[in-house]
Amino acid sequence: MKHIFSLLAIALIFSGCKDDPDIVLPPFATDGLSLSPETNSLVILEYNTLSSSSANSELIRGNLLDMFPNNIVTLSLASGAGDPLFVSNADSLSDHFGGKPAGTFLLNGAAKSVPEILAAVDEINDNISTKPVLSVAHAMSTNDTAYVADILIEFYKDTITPFFYIESYLVGDIGAIQYPDLTPALDLRLSPNNSLVAKDGLVTKWAKDFSNSDTTKVLYPGGSTYIHNGIFLGNFNSSNVFGTPLANYTKFGGEYFKGDNIGLKQNPIQHYFLKSDYDHLKFSKSLRIVTVVWSWDFVDLEYKYVNSYMN
Repeated sequence: MKHIFSLLAIALIFSGCKDDPDIVLPPFATDGLSLSPETNSLVILEYNTLSSSSANSELIRGNLLDMFPNNIVTLSLASGAGDPLFVSNADSLSDHFGGKPAGTFLLNGAAKSVPEILAAVDEINDNISTKPVLSVAHAMSTNDTAYVADILIEFYKDTITPFFYIESYLVGDIGAIQYPDLTPALDLRLSPNNSLVAKDGLVTKWAKDFSNSDTTKVLYPGGSTYIHNGIFLGNFNSSNVFGTPLANYTKFGGEYFKGDNIGLKQNPIQHYFLKSDYDHLKFSKSLRIVTVVWSWDFVDLEYKYVNSYMN
């Protein structure tokens, strides 16, 4: 009996010495993001929600995205004061680059006419193959109160500067639809153009099929609803449309080294858009976020493009 009790005591000792179970922490929002040393091209459209000429711009935008699906970021500025989707900060962004008329493209901040943007394929390819100082990505999520971008940045070169800025823009893909029951009534239809778009009751639709540049697939089926894509609805930093100094998000200030990541759990970058700020937008829309890193050029006194991401 004495031996039995001894064995029981030993068993209890060993059972009490078992390792504690491993604690598995939930992943951080940016843990699954993958960055690559490529320079994406930012294509900003100076846009008019009501003009059928915007359909030409959309065809070009769609073809660029088809050609460079992972390396083109687009943003449409309905910046004319009479535009039903006008936003004052979109106007500020447009003004910084010269306030060009609708139909103009801004490729990485440089104004391009339609022939120039169509001829910019080599420039975009050069951007992709040019190793940037940094790349950026974000994870978009939604909670009860906000649309959220958790951002990750990786550096590929040693850099010391306080002049990097980071900003996120909430954009909407919005149907060209009339809403007579809203107060006030809202009409987002394009003016008709028989060769491009036509009004069909309360909706603007593509007049026929429009294919990609090598005609291998239809990008815009005839009879489908026209979508105003990537319309600027707001930005995170209400006091500066170009955002917040990147140095604010790291204890090392404006000192960066090759391999540095900003936006990890220990140095998070989170931009958000309160849903309550957009409750007045009663029309049907699909929301995305565009994040851009800018650099302030204190010689030319202007913001210049660095890199960007959208999802």
